[in-house]
Amino acid sequence: MKNNYLIKILKSTVFTVLFLVTLNAIAQTNSSDLEKKVDSLFEKFDTLNQPGMIVGISQDDSTILIKCYGSSDLEKKIAISSKTRFHIASLTKQFTAFAISQLEREGKLSYQDNILKYLPQLHDFGTVITIDQLLHHSSGLRSTNRLRLLQDDFYDALLTQKNALNLIYAQKELNFEPGSSFGYSNSGYILLATIVENISNLKFSEWLNKNVFEPLNMNETILGDDYSLIIPDRAIPYEKKEDGYAQTMGMKWIDYGATGIYSTLGDLMKWQVYLHEQNYMWVLEEASNSPYAMGLYVFKSKDGTIDQIFHTGDGAGYTSFMSYYPKEKIDVVLLSNLYGNEPIKLAETIIDFIRPINEKSIADYSNQIELPIEVLKKYEGSYDAKIFKAEFEIKDKQLYALNPQGSDLMVAVNETTFLIPNTPVEFEFDKAGQYVVLKMPGNDITCPKIIADTIMPSVNIAEYTGIYYSPELNVSYSFTIENNQLIADSPKHRRIVFDAITADKTESKDRYFRNVHFSRDENNIVNGLRVTDIDGRVRNLWFEKKE
Repeated sequence: MKNNYLIKILKSTVFTVLFLVTLNAIAQTNSSDLEKKVDSLFEKFDTLNQPGMIVGISQDDSTILIKCYGSSDLEKKIAISSKTRFHIASLTKQFTAFAISQLEREGKLSYQDNILKYLPQLHDFGTVITIDQLLHHSSGLRSTNRLRLLQDDFYDALLTQKNALNLIYAQKELNFEPGSSFGYSNSGYILLATIVENISNLKFSEWLNKNVFEPLNMNETILGDDYSLIIPDRAIPYEKKEDGYAQTMGMKWIDYGATGIYSTLGDLMKWQVYLHEQNYMWVLEEASNSPYAMGLYVFKSKDGTIDQIFHTGDGAGYTSFMSYYPKEKIDVVLLSNLYGNEPIKLAETIIDFIRPINEKSIADYSNQIELPIEVLKKYEGSYDAKIFKAEFEIKDKQLYALNPQGSDLMVAVNETTFLIPNTPVEFEFDKAGQYVVLKMPGNDITCPKIIADTIMPSVNIAEYTGIYYSPELNVSYSFTIENNQLIADSPKHRRIVFDAITADKTESKDRYFRNVHFSRDENNIVNGLRVTDIDGRVRNLWFEKKE
């Protein structure tokens, strides 16, 4: 089974040791200094020369702080304010899940219904996919955004609902048997929004307006399902470049269900208050042992009590974070027009400013030790977690866990045990570095180290060259040889360099065309390949060799 907590690790809160020590010291000061503490986190964004964010904190459903930093429009030098609307990206999923829950309560659907009942255009995979599995990301459907990236049709194209549904309906295979694993997939939530439309005979935007936004007086919230929509006070999305900032294509996302909503911090805090009473949305799916409930991650302590209910959003220039800590009755909401996980990392530390320092956090930092580089070298490398690779590397004499957006610092608490701060996961390495155990509440996964063959068999690279075509994506990749290395050229000429081929398998540094397994026919001739991306949102996608 996939490491259910890896999603948290990939977006975890990690800082340098020096910063963590400083942070803990700040957290012990008087709570009346909250504003100063928050300002100390975000002060570098407090300028109109760069994108920024708005942060809101509430306790016992009462707002205790709202702070704005940076610019919503770098060209016009407009400051972010409480009126600024942001694309909230995957935070939309909880609204979609809520819509499904209301239809279930009205008796208009069952969570156990076969989705083909409502989506006859979907391919019949020969096994039942239920609505419940769509909600909990256990359907096995490949995620639309990753498929678009493999098509090379993500950054330039208008991402419409029609395009997304066509990608889903074109799928002829699943990543895994429904209900057997966790696989985060935007496809499931796009289909859920379509089910809402098919049952209610309303556009999804109309259903949300009628049943959520208007009743809760979320007057500044809108579903951006039409590129021609005028959205006043909309923040422009940006990403950081070497020479400054560049506007991204975030406003071209008009598919919905998995994403799509624009909102303000004030409106989302209203939603958070309402959501506190909807605890049926916190129920986890027991079959897949996943921490994903209905559009929300639910993290529990070892005693089974809930520590955190949250979700993050990442939408090509927009970043969002909403988290509820039920034990302390604290909410933290952040909306940003800057791509990357830094805003989320900062937001996740705010809880320590308000509550007594978490005992696990104290253990994380006060017990840390410095290990010799010789020990760290034993642990560096790749480990087989079946669906993905757990990868670790040494930088500046410290061990880091790699993730799709970069890397996270690992804190050593003894010679073999490492932690990533503010996550519930421990990494227990074998002293010889032969395996690592990912230790999570209620679930441990042992991952053997991937050892490259010391004597490489002779490989005729030429037999892997040619044109490979994906029927599902309707695109081709060209494989050639350069300097005795296998190279793939994507539809829009993204160059992908592969490592040495062993037993018909190879990999690249490309996040999306990552792991490749070539296939052979009965005459032992290479006739195709299957590709898996960096974290298993697309697994074993078939490409047929054409020439």
